[in-house]
Parts: sequence; structure tokens; C-alpha cells
Amino acid sequence: MKASLLAFLQFFPGAAGTDEYLKMEATLSAFENCLQTADAKRLKGSSPMLMEFLTPIFHIFSDLIVKMTPSSSISPTGPSEDRSVYEQIRDLERQVALFEGKLQESQRCFDSIISSLASNIESTVSCVNDLKSSMEHNTDTLASLPATIAKPSYAQVASLPANVSNFTIAPPPSEKILLVRPLESKADSSTTRNKITSFLLNKNLPFRITRIKNINNDGIAICLTTDEDVNKLSQELSKNADFASFSVSKPTLRKPQFILFGVNSSYNKDSITKALLLKNDIFKDGGLEVNFSMKSKSSNNWVISVNPYLYPVIKDHGHLYLNFERVRMETFISVMQCSTCGSLGHTRNHCPNTQACIRCSSTDDHDRTSCNPRCINCTTQNARFRSGFPENHGCRDKNCPALIQFRKRTIDRTDYGR
Repeated sequence: MKASLLAFLQFFPGAAGTDEYLKMEATLSAFENCLQTADAKRLKGSSPMLMEFLTPIFHIFSDLIVKMTPSSSISPTGPSEDRSVYEQIRDLERQVALFEGKLQESQRCFDSIISSLASNIESTVSCVNDLKSSMEHNTDTLASLPATIAKPSYAQVASLPANVSNFTIAPPPSEKILLVRPLESKADSSTTRNKITSFLLNKNLPFRITRIKNINNDGIAICLTTDEDVNKLSQELSKNADFASFSVSKPTLRKPQFILFGVNSSYNKDSITKALLLKNDIFKDGGLEVNFSMKSKSSNNWVISVNPYLYPVIKDHGHLYLNFERVRMETFISVMQCSTCGSLGHTRNHCPNTQACIRCSSTDDHDRTSCNPRCINCTTQNARFRSGFPENHGCRDKNCPALIQFRKRTIDRTDYGR
């Protein structure tokens, strides 16, 4: 039997030496040994004992035939039920193949995403390392700085370029003025002021008066906000018999002025007037007035007034002739400032105050080269109008807010002929 089965296996190409062949040979040898034992007669009549050996042999032959035979040759040819089972098996195989393809595609997508994330992570790690290096460098730089910054010395501060104040000055309110002067010399400015104040209080007139100030010739200047108020107040005063002995008028604008630089000291007021009228045809009809001179190191600077209609012509021309020389000139803004107390609006000839320091405005005897500067004009403006001007400068500082405001008012009250 063993020899017959082994001979049958030779018909399958490549069967010899396979696992199935070796299992078959081992099983047949064991079956043959059992038949040759003393209990062979008992085994021959026992079907279960035979099935223990024949069943494995059947399975080995079945597996070998399926493995060695193409799938197309083992298609079922039996009943329709077997064919249905076979078709289900084939459908399952196709579904398994389809899922394997999808699994491979998903694997490729997953690998691509992992690769992209890996590159982004590498870039992020590089940025973090750069940031860490920069922070370490900044930390080292800060650590190398001194713990405290030394206060600069006076010489170091003095060597720095001067800082010009950058504050802005609010434009002063536009004032309209009415002048009231007594025709007789019996009354003074105080008397005129008291009389005007009583009249306004009794009449309860709806005029907005900003201030009343004393002026020359024992008069007063009433400052209002609009031209309409000026006209109405002028009419009320003119109709009242109590003010028949007073002149009521509007102020006239100032004439424009020029300053002539470097005039020979030999000139006086009369000689310089004649020289200007002789050599400048623009003054052939008059319109010139020589005001005063200011001394310089080797010459004098003269201030002149001209008629408003002549100002644009002289300004555009740029110079005047004085005998046989051409004189340089500029527009002059006359600012009255007292040389005794430093206040604006009057000169030392009409100053009621004592001598004061031009730096700190103090009247005490002290070293005036090292005192702390304090401007008397800005202090007065802040106290009266709450202007908010800085006060830590001298009263003659060209950047003084009060001085700039005073110059602006002077320009507004000057007729420049344009």
C-alpha cells in the first residue's frame, strides 16, 4: 500500500521532497508498522483505528492536489449550491484584494504626511534654536551693561546741542479796542477807569469786556471781543452827557518799521533823514520818519517808520541808499520791554518797579550769573490768564512764549499795506 501511494505521488511534478511528501511517507510508515504488530488482527477489524491513519493521508493528498493544480482546473462542477459557495469565496478574495490596494494607498498618503510634518518640525526646531541663540546673546549684552547709568556732568550736558522748545503757543484772543481819553488834564487814568466802570455797571450793558488798561495821556483802553461791541459802546458813551469831556475813538494801526544796520556814527537824526530823502526817490512825496538809534560796537542801527503803502515796495527792493552807500535793512518789530524790571509793555522811563535780575526776576542782591532762571512775563501771564507757559527761562529769551505772543500782537496792530 505504501509503495502504491508513493508511486502515485510521483505523477505530481515537484512533489518529491515537499512537506506533503515527507508527511505522507511518515504516515504510511507508521501505518505499516501498526499492521505488522501482534495486534494486527485486532486492528484490521477496527474501523476507527484505520480512520486515524487514513484521514491524515486524505487531507495530505487533498492539500497536495489543490496546491499542485491550477485554480481554474478545480472549479466546482457539482450542484448549484457548491457553485454558490465558490462564488462567495471568489467575491471575498476580490474584496480582500481591493482592501489591500486601498490599504497600500492609505499607507503611501500617511508616509507623505509624516514626511511633510517631519520637514515642518525640522524648520520649527531651527527657528526655535535661532530664537534661543538670539535671546542668549541679548542676555549676555544686557549683563555686560553697567548696573546703573552714571549721571552726566555739567560739561557733558553743556556740550550737547541746544534743544529748542517745541511747545506751541495758543493764538491770543482777537481783541477789539476802544480808546477813552479826557480832553482836560484834570483827570488821570484811574479817574477815567472808575467813571467808565460805574457807567457800565449802572447800565448793565451786554458787552463782553476782557480787560481795561491804562494808556498814555491819562486815558484807558477798553478791550472787547467784537467790532459790533466796540461800535455800540462808542455810541453809548457819545450819547451820555457825562462823557462829553472825553474823546472816544478807535486805535489806528501802527506804521511798519525797518531797521538800518551799520550806519556811520557821525549821522544824527536830522542828517540821516536828509540823506535818505535825497538818495531814495521812493520818499519824494514823504512817508518817512526816523524814530531812534541803537548803538553797536563801531556803528549805529537806526529804526525808521514808513507809510503802509511804501512798505511792500521797500521790502521787495531789499535795501536803501544813504548818500553814497547802500544800507542793509530788515523789518523791525518794536517790542517795548523795560530794562529795569524786564516786563513787557513799557520802558524804564515809565517803570514803577525796582531793579530786578533779568534771569530770575529777583530784586535781591545775588550772583546773577548762576541763579535759576525764572521769567517775570510768563509768570504774570500764568497768574492772570492760566496760560500754562513754562517759566524756567530768562525774560529776554528769544523763545519766551510771552515775548512771542507780544510780538504777534504788535504785528496784528501794524498796517503793512497788503
